[in-house]
Amino acid sequence: MTGLTKHFSIHEMSNPPANDGRLVLISLLALLLLCLAPVSQSQQPNSALAARRAQHLRHGINLSEWFAQVYDPQGYTKEHFEIWNTAQDIAMIKAMDFDHVRLSVNPQPMFRRHQADHIPADYLGYLDAAVKMILNQSLAVVIDIHPDSVRDSYRWYGIQSRLAAAIREGAPQNTIIAVGARWDDDDDLLFDQPLRDPNIIYNFHFYEPHVFTHQGATWGDSYWHFVSALPYPSDPETTRKVAEQVPDPVKRLAVVRYGADHWNAARIDAEFDQVTAWARHWDVPVVCNEFGVYRKVANPQDRAAWLTDVRKSLEKHGIGWTMWDYSGGFGVVIKQNGQPSPDEMTIKALGRTVPPH
Repeated sequence: MTGLTKHFSIHEMSNPPANDGRLVLISLLALLLLCLAPVSQSQQPNSALAARRAQHLRHGINLSEWFAQVYDPQGYTKEHFEIWNTAQDIAMIKAMDFDHVRLSVNPQPMFRRHQADHIPADYLGYLDAAVKMILNQSLAVVIDIHPDSVRDSYRWYGIQSRLAAAIREGAPQNTIIAVGARWDDDDDLLFDQPLRDPNIIYNFHFYEPHVFTHQGATWGDSYWHFVSALPYPSDPETTRKVAEQVPDPVKRLAVVRYGADHWNAARIDAEFDQVTAWARHWDVPVVCNEFGVYRKVANPQDRAAWLTDVRKSLEKHGIGWTMWDYSGGFGVVIKQNGQPSPDEMTIKALGRTVPPH
């Protein structure tokens, strides 16, 4: 086990690896810990340090279904870890001009039966190899332990405060990334007040409106799978026929409201106006580490239009972003027999570089 993955232990984080221009970000529950070389307090105040480190998180991509979202419990195998994403995938992410990745990790396979206090060396070895492969492309890494959400915002604020204090015992100068409760949407972020710690970045997810971004999905809200070909931008007339496909009158109303709300670039700007106002009020850096559109039934042009508007608005507001995801249901590439095929329309919507074929 190398120095990269040993930093999962809070009490071993006081000596992170030397900063050679690359970043490793480590997550505990919904807190993400920037594993960087400590910077002297005399060199830079903690609040400025958090803002500087946030600049490394400008244009990123989520790596899902590799160390998390593997829905067969028996799927966390050596073969899966070695072939799901390879050096070819990481090189492609670099070629597309992303500057960081967010690597989701399911904590359950780390703790085997009767060994709840011990993380198996082989599992850490697979994760360590993945992190090194990413770092070799000079990409920053967010290791995101993907937990269940805490639904109660007041309860989560207390939990997060205690977790931040625990991290500080072993990592007094590292930067923490804190989140909102529930699904960490932008309104969940706005509910929170910053923690009493200046060296923190705050993040949020953006999938608004879910009826568009999750149309055709079979998880989450039960009516999403009835919705298809829902257009973006929206207006009452173009959404009327789609609303008629939804049998439940209450859920049908959600589609009607989507049309009446006229979702477009200006409507998205209004959402991020509130986020940046919150960040300015508290003088804290903010990033968006998830946004995307499920690609199963969404019209590709409308999907690309939403991604373009969200990406441009985030950049206009000075908010770094991490799109969901690389090769999953929201992907920027489509994989066939393990070979990634870039989706040029999605890549261009994100303002990234289409890699040569």
